[in-house]
Amino acid sequence: MSKKKTSDEMSAEPAVKTSEPTFTKEQLVNSKHFKHRKYALAACLDDDKKYTIKEAEKLLNKFSKGEK
Repeated sequence: MSKKKTSDEMSAEPAVKTSEPTFTKEQLVNSKHFKHRKYALAACLDDDKKYTIKEAEKLLNKFSKGEK
């Protein structure tokens, strides 16, 4: 019969981390996902950084609201 794992045993197992893919400014601006907001997005993003979709959307929303 199998025994239940205690919380100590469970925490010793490595957590599975799934990282979101990151994209360049050019990739995001030219994507279908942002095709209707590409010019605003181009103004929000830095050329030398990579962003996840969520990060890009967050920056775009801040830009739309006039926030820095």
